[in-house]
Amino acid sequence: MYSLDNPSACWPEFDYTLLPGDDDAEAPYKPVRQFTGHPTLDGMLIVWHDAVTPAGPPSWKDLADKIWHPWSTSLLLVECRGKAKPVRSVEAFPVATTLLGLPLFFRGDLPMDNPLTAELAEMTRQVSDARAMIPRILPARAAADGTAVQPLVVGVPLAPVKGPFWRREVRQVLFSVVPPAPRGRAAGVRVPA
Repeated sequence: MYSLDNPSACWPEFDYTLLPGDDDAEAPYKPVRQFTGHPTLDGMLIVWHDAVTPAGPPSWKDLADKIWHPWSTSLLLVECRGKAKPVRSVEAFPVATTLLGLPLFFRGDLPMDNPLTAELAEMTRQVSDARAMIPRILPARAAADGTAVQPLVVGVPLAPVKGPFWRREVRQVLFSVVPPAPRGRAAGVRVPA
């Protein structure tokens, strides 16, 4: 019989040390710089990319002094507190709320009976899981004048924050929601050379 102090010669020996770079926590955070061709969305993306550090995405506080008019009016900051919990709007600005059919400066759980906010809730989970920028065209919505508008949206991850009542970190995602690009101007994700 063999003891743990004197293992058998036929037992394989394992090296449990990790090589540098094998751990995801040690890998520097470096998202691909992508842009949409829409000036408002790209304004937000430039500021976000410039605030990213090798440690991870920036926090909302890191971006606060870099936000300016006019693209700041299209922002929506949401929190994902877990898969079973609703996505919550923490900061919302007029252009974003108007395009989404929400009250101005809306704060609270995103309504799931609204197809636009339901899509944003799904995007929130995708962006925070991927830790990368995700662009999307939202479902069409009737504007005040009766025309159909299909808003464009880009979501970027922010650094997680400690929740006041939860032990887990709360994941945050920053969205920029804008009307479609003017006619004759293509809006599609492009990667700078």
